[in-house]
Amino acid sequence: ALLLRGIALIALVSLCQFLENNQQQMNLMDKAVLELGAGTGLLSIVTSLLGAWVTATDLPDILSNLSFNLRRNTKGRSRYIPQVAALSWGQELERDFPFPSYRYDYVLAADVVYHHDFLEELLNTMLHFCRPGKDKVLFLNRL
Repeated sequence: ALLLRGIALIALVSLCQFLENNQQQMNLMDKAVLELGAGTGLLSIVTSLLGAWVTATDLPDILSNLSFNLRRNTKGRSRYIPQVAALSWGQELERDFPFPSYRYDYVLAADVVYHHDFLEELLNTMLHFCRPGKDKVLFLNRL
């Protein structure tokens, strides 16, 4: 289990480094970014520090720690205050995130597929947020 957590961390850090090192090709300044399965919030923190308007999502029982981490690491350093929202993949998407009210330039997820039982719900969630248009998805799973 420890090895899998280490691999997950490598995937997450790799995506954060990619975003930081490729700011000219992938400019997040003033972009709306949604993170699926934010966990502790590292990816949301990095994208917020890169100038994005971020909404970090995860299961309801994760949100307290996620909110604390985002506030602690972005307060006074970010252009926008990161938002936190409960999101259970595939559930109540139209009710909680009606389209087009919630439209994101980027939908990010790093190492979120660790229970294959939820792949269909994840796919439905991504399809909900990635409607035709200018939306972009970065999805990085375990290496």
